[in-house]
Amino acid sequence: MFVFAEDPPTVVSCASFTQLGPSIYEMDANHGSWAADGFCRVIRMDEINAGDPYTINVDLYNVIAWGGADSGHLGVMYNAVDEDNFDVFYFRLHNSAPCFQSGYVLSGDFVGSSNSPCPNGNPPGKTWFNVLVEVSSDGRVEIFLNGNLVNSQTSHFNTKGRGGVVVANGFQNIMKFRDFSLYGMA
Repeated sequence: MFVFAEDPPTVVSCASFTQLGPSIYEMDANHGSWAADGFCRVIRMDEINAGDPYTINVDLYNVIAWGGADSGHLGVMYNAVDEDNFDVFYFRLHNSAPCFQSGYVLSGDFVGSSNSPCPNGNPPGKTWFNVLVEVSSDGRVEIFLNGNLVNSQTSHFNTKGRGGVVVANGFQNIMKFRDFSLYGMA
């Protein structure tokens, strides 16, 4: 299992990245633009279980964005080939339909693939919520919000046990995350 506390992660396109406690971090994406800067991202670059199934588990907390705490774009990256090529799933706190957006980043550019409402509604701002991403060896992915299945999809990139946390630039977004873990599935 990998956690961010073991080694410093790779931080890309963030205004700042701060460790607030033993396993709590803050990502500041309050700069730039979505078109030019894409996602502020914090990546665990060590790979586990090359090609084997794995899980990412993390708690997210939206501090603020352009429309207050109940707006913003925060989520999880997985199958990270490198800092500019990865699959991604993020929540749109300000928009119930769609509540989430999935896709991938190819050479630094986001390519959206699907979006939909969340079965039990949007996660609120200024409240911790749990995101669990299960990636199978054949590219099937299941995303859970607070223990409830939100979406099943197929990944763009091959299964690669590497990932992290994202928040969109250009929307005045600041978020926290805690207890990030990436581990192989039995």
